Amino acid sequence: MRFTSYQQGLNFFDSLKKRKRRGSVYSRVGQERLSIFLSFFDSPQNELKVIHVAGTSGKSSTCYLLSRLLSAHGFKVGLHLSPHFLDIRERFQINNQLLPEKKVLDYLNELVSLLGNQQKKLIGQLSWFETLVALAFYIFSREKVDFAVVEVGVGGWFDATNVVDRQDKLSLITKIGFDHTHLLGKTLEKIAFHKAMIINQKSQALVISQEREVLETIKKVARQRQAKLIVVFPLPITVSLVGEHQKENATLALEALRFLSKREKFSIDSQRVSQVFQTVSFLGRFDVRKINGRTLVIDGAHSQPKMAAFIKALTSKFPQTQFDFLISIKKKKDYQGILEMILPWANRIVLIDLFSSGGKRLSYPKEQLSSFLEQKNFFNYRLFSSLESAFDFLRENGENILVVTGSLHLVAKIYQLLKIDLSNASSGVPVS
Repeated sequence: MRFTSYQQGLNFFDSLKKRKRRGSVYSRVGQERLSIFLSFFDSPQNELKVIHVAGTSGKSSTCYLLSRLLSAHGFKVGLHLSPHFLDIRERFQINNQLLPEKKVLDYLNELVSLLGNQQKKLIGQLSWFETLVALAFYIFSREKVDFAVVEVGVGGWFDATNVVDRQDKLSLITKIGFDHTHLLGKTLEKIAFHKAMIINQKSQALVISQEREVLETIKKVARQRQAKLIVVFPLPITVSLVGEHQKENATLALEALRFLSKREKFSIDSQRVSQVFQTVSFLGRFDVRKINGRTLVIDGAHSQPKMAAFIKALTSKFPQTQFDFLISIKKKKDYQGILEMILPWANRIVLIDLFSSGGKRLSYPKEQLSSFLEQKNFFNYRLFSSLESAFDFLRENGENILVVTGSLHLVAKIYQLLKIDLSNASSGVPVS
């Protein structure tokens, strides 16, 4: 198999999504399958100095901040983000830049040529996510990065990214809350255990200070793995990102930089750190824009913990304000908890359905969301089948601040509607 165009490569990944998969997307079998496949390439993931980041909220922000900090100090840094936002190349950035399509295509052809030859030796076929992770590790190895900052996909223990065996892997754990409970468990302790299982034997880990039961679980895993664990407390950092939670993410990234500077014996330039923190901005993370003279806030909060942080930041930035919301919520998320956080601040809510390019439903039906709103005695809502119609309605009716949130897929669609080109955006990352 060989692809002659970048679009053919994208079509290949689309075909992987459509394959019927045995078992869960989060499983030991998939992880073992990826390890076997990577061994055909001499395990490129183990050639890299990896910073592995797990958690519920703030993973992408922490990854991006740390990659920017390392790049500012002259290092070549690979960055893997999951999920990607507008462009699949976000999953294997080099120094926060997307690789040229031609180069990605060349690497993909190298990968799939061996995939076809060795497929029978694997435990089934590589999934879409496993193939993307393999490509990321392969690219980072071929590009000879100094560090690879890797965000997990789901959980940690059985995540496809958790295939790095080196003891010098540095693990970072951000805030933990309730998400992916059908895979990770329905208590904070169970979820924290899965996240903490990215910690390697006799390695080093940093965790942001949080609920006692979460920290106790992570400490227990670290002891069992004879790993050194540091609990990081938020610093009064000045950062351009909106929200107190971003100070926590910035603190964790900075402490990781400090740890690496001691281990790798390089000096930290405080001016470079300040410049990164003062200028950094993310697509999809409290992105404030003006459209037709009205303020538009775009945020990819798609779970209850993320929405809580976003609403806190939103109401702090715009106190005593009511907002017009455009919302869609992905299936399996806590739509009731998300909507309950929005309701006290909502003047109007516009609901839409989201579907994949293949017609598969991605979100809860808008009628299901509106039924819940009525149960909560909220009736100032509108239902739309078209995103364009919904967004036009909001822009043309009222004077309230517009807020687009509830789904990364929705936010990506809004950016496409606004014709915002990720490859030319200075921030260029999603958030999770």
